[in-house]
Amino acid sequence: MKGIAFAHGNEATALDGYAAPTCALGRGSASSTLVAFDGFPLWAVGGRLSPQTELAWKAGHGDEAVYVASGELQIAGRTCPAGGAVVVEAGFEARLSSAGGASVLHFGPWDPEPSSEGRYGAPALGRRAVHVVGPGGTYAATEPGRDTRMFADSTCPTCRITLFVSGRDGAYESAPHSHSADEILYVLRGDIRLRTVRKSWSARSFRSPIGKSSTLRASCTIPSFKAFRASPWRCRHWPAACARRRASARRWTILFAMPQRACARRASR
Repeated sequence: MKGIAFAHGNEATALDGYAAPTCALGRGSASSTLVAFDGFPLWAVGGRLSPQTELAWKAGHGDEAVYVASGELQIAGRTCPAGGAVVVEAGFEARLSSAGGASVLHFGPWDPEPSSEGRYGAPALGRRAVHVVGPGGTYAATEPGRDTRMFADSTCPTCRITLFVSGRDGAYESAPHSHSADEILYVLRGDIRLRTVRKSWSARSFRSPIGKSSTLRASCTIPSFKAFRASPWRCRHWPAACARRRASARRWTILFAMPQRACARRASR
């Protein structure tokens, strides 16, 4: 069922341990909060890793992304600093550590099989790997008052995840539009207000299922939030559900997460 839901990834509700369903603490300690919605294919974890903590993935997971909010992560002999991201491709057995401790935002799908639908089809067969992308992203769209950094966009031959961060330093309201894939938006700074033709919401993090058209009003700080975007299926449009996002006069930052890159279509008025 198409719809929009909100959850609060408040550190006050964090529990001991690392709540991601696909990896486990290899050593060290952590506290974390799991954001999951009933019947929704994606999950998100906000975690704080203590110094010398290690996370371990075994086979049997989908494409996942870990955004470094603060501190540093080490994986496969490389270091990912704050503002960067690590992508762990589906089925890859990986070990990630943090020598000095870190705060992370971790996104993934419940289904371990990467999507075979969409603009790019199924990922190529062959050995999987990890990607380490610095704060500059693989590419960026910047202009006065706006900063968007792309970490993964579903074009990699062996993975289909999309993850990016976007933000503005002033008020912003998007045109009404819908998406072709489910996604999670995680607000890093500021706040957002999302309206459909029926309702409006204001919250720190929320999910937006396939085809739900919305408008965002955001007050967050540059660079808006990073998102992990999913499937580039053919664009679908539901004018009755069109919504709008709006930003206040304050700066805002949002993180977007999807299992595969989505296409967005503006709603007709």
